[in-house]
Amino acid sequence: MRVCITHLRHAQRGGAERYLNYLASGLCLRGHEVTVLCRTHGAPPHPNVKFETLRGLSLGSGFRHASFAKASARYLSRYQDRYDVVLGLGRTPHQDVLRVGGGCHETLLEAAGIRRRSLKDRTYIRLQAASVNAPGNKKVVANSHMVADDLKRRYGLANEKLGVIHNGVDLARFSFESLRESAGALRARLGFGKEDIVFCFVGTGFARKGLDLILKAFSRLHPRDSRCHLLVVGEDSAADRYHALARKFGCSDRVRFLGGRDDPEVCMAAADVFVLPTRYDPFANVTLEALACGLPVITTHGNGGSEVLNDEAGTVIDHRCEASLEQAMADWCGGTRLRVGRQSARAVAEQHAIDQKIDQMVALLEWAAD
Repeated sequence: MRVCITHLRHAQRGGAERYLNYLASGLCLRGHEVTVLCRTHGAPPHPNVKFETLRGLSLGSGFRHASFAKASARYLSRYQDRYDVVLGLGRTPHQDVLRVGGGCHETLLEAAGIRRRSLKDRTYIRLQAASVNAPGNKKVVANSHMVADDLKRRYGLANEKLGVIHNGVDLARFSFESLRESAGALRARLGFGKEDIVFCFVGTGFARKGLDLILKAFSRLHPRDSRCHLLVVGEDSAADRYHALARKFGCSDRVRFLGGRDDPEVCMAAADVFVLPTRYDPFANVTLEALACGLPVITTHGNGGSEVLNDEAGTVIDHRCEASLEQAMADWCGGTRLRVGRQSARAVAEQHAIDQKIDQMVALLEWAAD
């Protein structure tokens, strides 16, 4: 197939960007031709990936997205015959298959308690409605059933128009066995003993991801169990506020803020339990990444990634119930449950290998190209 993938930005970081790289590379390895239609790009994920850049004025994020949506529609109206199928990964109105990996923007705002809609937010909402309801869409793909249900509720999409393909994980990169040495070195450098139980949080956007909830629950847990420690990995413009919260809750001596790192897999492999009490995540990639590293996962019903968990590999809670997070963390401090959980976590991740998800998307694109 000659495949065109549209997305505002091609880069190495970011959930949608990483998926774009995995998919484009996977398509090329399977013998297909791939062109990425974007505004900016980095190095191609595969030598055969081509780029078509559409540069316009940059007057803020909302304007960039609106400008790219118009430019990509103009481009495809002229050059549609160059491609057998077009996959949209963003807020664009012209594609055969649309993947909604970021969830519904209105739902994100509601989860964050944002009632006043900025111009940027109104633009995102308008563009998303146009992309989801685009007449050329043969299929709209969500990365979780939670998002699919939300799309049906907000846009009235019929069941036959919707599909769900969960996110996938690179099982080679996120593997405790391959990370054992570096993870052990990090654990020793941080002063964690063999019997210590290390909880780990990885993410940006600390408020939405629920880091405040973790700090509060952890501050109540660690006085009861001296083995407990907390690793916080990620960047946030309000990071100082969370350092202050740790001090306020009296647990700063047990919390290590490592900042943004290029090796989150090492940090996860150095821990014992992953905690993500997110208020909203269409499907947090770190859910599968932590599982692949052998970590049981505590997360919320607001994370579409919770759909892959079973009782042996994790715990799903309501983020609005603070006591449930503390209890879940305490429950995973048991040695037997933790040992079983580590084995079950990896087994769950192996059911969601990234190659398997790419195969599912390729099959869908081949169907749409017919």
